[in-house]
Order: sequence, then structure tokens, then C-alpha cells
Amino acid sequence: MDFGGGFAYFNVNTQNEKTDVDFSVPEYRAQQDLTFINDILKITFHNRFQVEERFIQKADNTRRLNEFSFAFRFRYRLQSMFTIWEKERRSIKGTISDEILFNQGKDNRNNTFDQNRFYVALRYHFNPNIGLELGYLKNFQRRASGVDFYDRDIIRFTVYHRIDRKF
Repeated sequence: MDFGGGFAYFNVNTQNEKTDVDFSVPEYRAQQDLTFINDILKITFHNRFQVEERFIQKADNTRRLNEFSFAFRFRYRLQSMFTIWEKERRSIKGTISDEILFNQGKDNRNNTFDQNRFYVALRYHFNPNIGLELGYLKNFQRRASGVDFYDRDIIRFTVYHRIDRKF
């Protein structure tokens, strides 16, 4: 079992295509998570439950307003990781995951379902602490209107570096 928490600042471009593409809205987000990790045969399963407290600055089409909306976002991710090949300290690992996100708050009445993220990836580890991952993310997200959706296909490249804390 892993516990996590953190705080992030985002500067998000609006979802309104009629707005200036350089116009963005700040969001302050605290988050807490709990992950249950189970090994079944040679596959590691991660069940992550996450709660976010989101403070998003309100805006019209041209300017930011001096008020914020508040919402909770609840996330659940089921992820499996497995080794495809391993030799000495090098390896190739696969990842498959699906995550669903829900909003809750008075400003989100039309947008309870937020998004679904399906992800598949391959990761090559040069050693146990350094790896490169190439993945495909299918992101299906409800827009603020509550009736329209974004359907995105995203290629993601990630560098993993784990710092060994043993001195």
C-alpha cells in the first residue's frame, strides 16, 4: 500500500476555441492518493484511488475574474505492469491502465463525468533506476458545456529516473 499527496499549480488554456489561444486560466490543486499494489503471477496490479481539491480561477472570454470555483475530482486507476524481457540489469516492461475521473461541486452540475484515460506503453530500463517509456494515451474528456466531448490520441515519451536513497 502506498500513500501520496501533493500540490500543483496549472496554467490551463481554455476549452473555448473562440478564445485567444494564448489566454489561460490558473488552477491550484491539492491531491491525496492511496494505491493498493498486488502481484498476481508475474503481473503487478495497482489500484489507485485519488481525491483532488481544485481551485480554478473564473474567466469570461477575454479576461480572468477575481473569483474561483471549487470542485472535488475523484479518480480511480487500475494499472497492470509486467516484464516482457529481462537480462542482467536491463529489462523491457509493459503497462496497461485505465483511469476514470469524476467531478463533484456546485459549478460542475453538467460535468460530473470528467474523463476516461486508457494507456498502453513499453518501457526499456537501462538499469533498475533509469528507463525510457513510449506510450499511447486515449483521452476521452467531457467539455465544460456538459454535452460536448474531446476525443484525443496522445503519444507520450517519458524518462524515468529513480534516485536510490540508500547511502
